[in-house]
Amino acid sequence: MTQRGIGNRSFKSRLDKLYPNRYQLTTEQKEDIYYVKLEIELHADD
Repeated sequence: MTQRGIGNRSFKSRLDKLYPNRYQLTTEQKEDIYYVKLEIELHADD
């Protein structure tokens, strides 16, 4: 039995808490390959 999406939701929730409005998460699935791109702004301009 596979639970899909639970890990993704947990990961996104952590990103929201650690980097609010400072990251971009893109996911894509092609056949049996899952691609993830994560960009994090480490130094916010004040």
